Amino acid sequence: MAPVSKRSSGSPQVIKMWWLSLGLSTVVVGVVAALLQQIISTAKQIDEHAAAIWTVGKDIAANTVSIWILSKTNDQVGRTLEAVQGVDRAVTSIDEKVRALAATDGQRG
Repeated sequence: MAPVSKRSSGSPQVIKMWWLSLGLSTVVVGVVAALLQQIISTAKQIDEHAAAIWTVGKDIAANTVSIWILSKTNDQVGRTLEAVQGVDRAVTSIDEKVRALAATDGQRG
């Protein structure tokens, strides 16, 4: 029996197909790399926008942290107004009595 050569010369058709598949594989790898690069770029943009949203959210929270106390402040201002109106009524009453006394030269009627 004749020894079989492990190295066989391929037909030109096989070599052509091999180069074609190698070229197509290279194109596919290039397209996949471009798409992955685009995904990475988009992810970075999303991350930047999310960071900006987070910063604005923290600023809003910092600016509105004391809003809860406005209700208590309004209640306190209402009570203060009532007290001031009471003082005003008392002062008006005293003023009227002093004017009445001054009109009668301090004599009681």
